[in-house]
Amino acid sequence: MTRWTLAIGFLGILTACTPDYGVTEAARSLYIAPLVDAGGTSVGNWVTVSVPMYSLGRGQVIVSNVVVENQGSDEAFVLLQNWRNYDTDGDGANDQLRIDAGATDLSVFEQLEISFRPDREGYFRATVYVDTNDNKIAGIEPVEGVHDGSGVHVFQIRGIARYPRSSYYPQFIDFGKRAIGGSFFEDVEVINNGSIMMIVSGFQESAGSSTSFFGVTPTPIYILPGDHETIRFGYIPSRNTEERAEVTLVTSDPDDEPIIVLMGNGCASSADPTWDADGDGFYDCGLDCDDRYDTIYPDAAELADGLDNDCDGVIDERSDSVSNDNDGDGYSENQGDCADDFPDVNPDAEDVPNNQIDDDCDGVVDEDSGRVDDDGDGWANREGDCDDYDTDIGPGMDEEADGIDNDCDDNIDEGTWDFDDDQDGHTETGGDCDDYDAWTYPGATEDCDGIDNDCDNKVDEGDDGAGGQDTAEGIDTTEGACAYLADAPVVTADPGACSSSGRGAGGFAMLLALMAGLAMRSRED
Repeated sequence: MTRWTLAIGFLGILTACTPDYGVTEAARSLYIAPLVDAGGTSVGNWVTVSVPMYSLGRGQVIVSNVVVENQGSDEAFVLLQNWRNYDTDGDGANDQLRIDAGATDLSVFEQLEISFRPDREGYFRATVYVDTNDNKIAGIEPVEGVHDGSGVHVFQIRGIARYPRSSYYPQFIDFGKRAIGGSFFEDVEVINNGSIMMIVSGFQESAGSSTSFFGVTPTPIYILPGDHETIRFGYIPSRNTEERAEVTLVTSDPDDEPIIVLMGNGCASSADPTWDADGDGFYDCGLDCDDRYDTIYPDAAELADGLDNDCDGVIDERSDSVSNDNDGDGYSENQGDCADDFPDVNPDAEDVPNNQIDDDCDGVVDEDSGRVDDDGDGWANREGDCDDYDTDIGPGMDEEADGIDNDCDDNIDEGTWDFDDDQDGHTETGGDCDDYDAWTYPGATEDCDGIDNDCDNKVDEGDDGAGGQDTAEGIDTTEGACAYLADAPVVTADPGACSSSGRGAGGFAMLLALMAGLAMRSRED
């Protein structure tokens, strides 16, 4: 028994050091993307960008400070001060962000919120320093007044501000002839022709507009670049005579004021077929003296029916010869007079706009008036047709590479190599290697984004051309535009005064030999 007691005591002497095998400091590891893109927004609009920070290690990560440094004089990026979640000193105000031990599936994270607030057009960048207790990173140089270089994560954030570019149609809505009290609806398409999101924040009616018209679609309406949205307007007639409203779409572009004119029950200015109720080709506010019957209109055959069929003011008279010039204007019916009882209507007359009369008898009522679809493509000038004498030009038409604004959106040849689709000042013909990315064009600043921003066949190189990746030769270095990123070596704890190496290993072997000898002696006894 005494021998076992001595052995155990000797064991304590031999193992009186703290071994370093298998003992490491719990990894506190944080991941933040090296580049955050705030996207594009309109000047004066504020966008909040959420930046996730993922915990990957087995230890809790503590974020003690965050600093945003804007490039240049613009304070476009502002850190929102709601990122802290822990009060270390008990004063009732949170002063740290603590992120629980992480997971390999990126399920443990917190977020920074950074507001993008541009007040002019342009490109904006900022560098963000996140001060943490991460023990897996190194290689950051201290920045006086910002951080001491220990456990600091650095990422960049960028954004673009521009004024939106849009088009809309129809610009004039004619509800036609409608009954009092009924509800009627028509749609307007608003297209975002620019490279940033467009916002329609409301409708503003001009003074004197009829209250019978109203916007149905709720606002705000967000329209992505290249996309379109439908805005619906309603009309509840309050009278049988003409009603109008002029509605301005309030958008995120201060230089653009899309104006929609709404009209109902206005026969004299209408091109709606509801005003020709009997379908005889004449409106009741034109020369049709009774729009209930398709047998009544100028120069109709007079019938013995008790009606003034030819609208000459005489009922059931004997029909005269089509060779007679009844109104003395120099033309008979068989010479082309389409209303031979009205001297101001004949083939030599000048067409008077907006009177619902085919004054010159060419088969078109009120041509060149702006309200008539002269080329038959479905759109009149007042509705948005920018060339009403060409059937290939009108709202919604396909754009062709012909130097013409085919779709009437104030852009020419968009979608072709000769058009600057992303509005970065360069076309594909001019060397833009990605004309749908506004951060990519010849001479652009190279960002740490894995993209050849400056179109020189190198990715993520520095301002001096060094580092990055050569897209042709596949040379990959850690310098260049990504040089601000930290290294991530494996960091372990200081083993202290004791070790399992050197004499520690020998002592452990001696312990095994001693215990074996004691066991044999015990069996002999």
